[in-house]
Amino acid sequence: MQKKLPSARHDCSRRRDMNNQFVKKEKVSCSVCGSRDLQAVLELPAFPLTSIYIKDPAESADYPNVDQALMLCLRCGHGQLRFFLEPDFVYGPLYWHRSSASPIATSGNDFFAEFLGRLTAGKAFRKIVEVGCNDLYLLRKIAAKGDELFGIDPIWKQRQPPAEGNIRVIGKFIEEVDFQKEIGGAPDLVLSVHTFEHVDEPKEPLRRLMEVAAPGALFVIEVPGFDTLLEISRFDQVFHQHVQYFSLASMERLIGELGGEYVTHTFNYGYWGGTMLVAFQKPRGARVSASAPRFSRPTPELVAGSLASFCEEFSLARKALATLHGERVYGYGGAQMLPTIAYHLKSDLSFFECVLDDNPDRDGLRYPHLSAVIRKPADDFSLEGASVLVTALDSARGIVKRAIELKAKRIIMPLRMF
Repeated sequence: MQKKLPSARHDCSRRRDMNNQFVKKEKVSCSVCGSRDLQAVLELPAFPLTSIYIKDPAESADYPNVDQALMLCLRCGHGQLRFFLEPDFVYGPLYWHRSSASPIATSGNDFFAEFLGRLTAGKAFRKIVEVGCNDLYLLRKIAAKGDELFGIDPIWKQRQPPAEGNIRVIGKFIEEVDFQKEIGGAPDLVLSVHTFEHVDEPKEPLRRLMEVAAPGALFVIEVPGFDTLLEISRFDQVFHQHVQYFSLASMERLIGELGGEYVTHTFNYGYWGGTMLVAFQKPRGARVSASAPRFSRPTPELVAGSLASFCEEFSLARKALATLHGERVYGYGGAQMLPTIAYHLKSDLSFFECVLDDNPDRDGLRYPHLSAVIRKPADDFSLEGASVLVTALDSARGIVKRAIELKAKRIIMPLRMF
């Protein structure tokens, strides 16, 4: 039977699903500046979860699609989701991400460690706190820089944390931590890699950390960059787990709201098209008067132009797929974010033979509500005569090379810039 390919006649809208019992609250004010002047710039009805892998299609019922929207603060240029979902639903027992198991994440942590090394060359610290330590990959890399290191992450809530020399693990959400009691002193270095984009109200835990930190304490935070997302039209990177979308302008505003002093920033263009690393510090004395803004905030017009480009490119990808009548088509890349690709393609991916992935741990797994199964290519596998849609955009360069090696007839990219 010929597999049905996605129609080329679609826009960026989708049928509304009213099954929103997992919405914890609707966010009506900006998490950075408190303004209620929020504008919806992207509606995402019946939006799927990501980072969930299942074995049995019947398990899909445990992971319903939930309405979502991306909002823009017209005052400070911060992006955030309209709905904050129950964390236990979003980060349930099947939540997949572990830093050391992801080549992209380990490379990103290495970049962060190098940036931190340049910032703190020749310095040693008494107490280092990492918010969102995951499986301790970064803390292990920098363990020699501090007398005591503390990692905070809810993935250790139901697990026995490892004994790691001078590293102590606190298995809680950041909002639940009593810093004075559980850290036992003033941290002089606070780190966070891809955590505060997940937090409902990031200003409050950061304010509490700023209060307990030692005078002159350095904060280094990495988050996905909203500015770079808009530059390269990567709206596939908007998903339920990332509640916050920090621009440089909104991060600068947040630092000012906390009473901190901006130090420097950089971008890691090898990670998600440009993640943002920002360093700031707690003043040693009286608070310095706020300086004039350094960075321009995103506008609704800028977002609309970027979104139009994104929708056009996905429309072209659907048209390209629609020409492959009777041909074998594979996805390549069993990425955690693949459900957002399927969502914007308006397809359950039933036209795929399967989704190819070179990670043996994903062989035989699938995603909630999607038809395609993930398969590891056999040693003698060939794509000769078949076409490939790249389904892991942040690994696109390696996948394109691999597809060429396997003699793919055609390679289709949902987006041109990656």
